[in-house]
Amino acid sequence: MLQSLTNYFQYNIQGLINFGAGSLSLSVGLLVLLNDFKSKLHRSFFLISLTGSIWLLTYSMIYMVQDTAHAYFWLGVGYLTGVSFISPSVYLFSVRWTHQRIKPWLIPFSYITGLILGLTMFLFTEEICGFRPHSWGRLNSYGETLFSRIYLVFFITHFFSFASMAFWYIFQAWRKAASPNDKIQY
Repeated sequence: MLQSLTNYFQYNIQGLINFGAGSLSLSVGLLVLLNDFKSKLHRSFFLISLTGSIWLLTYSMIYMVQDTAHAYFWLGVGYLTGVSFISPSVYLFSVRWTHQRIKPWLIPFSYITGLILGLTMFLFTEEICGFRPHSWGRLNSYGETLFSRIYLVFFITHFFSFASMAFWYIFQAWRKAASPNDKIQY
């Protein structure tokens, strides 16, 4: 068993740092969630921590696995379960935190588009991305094909549209806060 693990993994400081950061992120999210499980705000914060930690943990696997085929697998898993849902989770948290009124279909839409993007990356990882070797390990980069570029446009649009709406809601709440003490929370 130990021999098969040493054949699967390689020592990589970048991977260990990402693993530690992902574990810390998940721990903070769990602490907040367990503080008040029924709170919608606490659950939405946990989703940010969960999706962010999945991103970090799967990237730690990308850095630490020896075989590039396994790295492609972990890249696909990362997008399918975490990366594509970071921005919708931040958006959901901003809606809950600022008590923003939104169209009711917008949150499910953000997660459905995240699922479609994640599933696309999982199924077509090698067609969308490649890996570039660096002194500290491998890093994914989007390919030169038309399919890869179209995917990148959709992914960036998805990611930044929900992230910018989240920023806008928090900025508006900060502007509307009556006192400097109220503004501190934003």
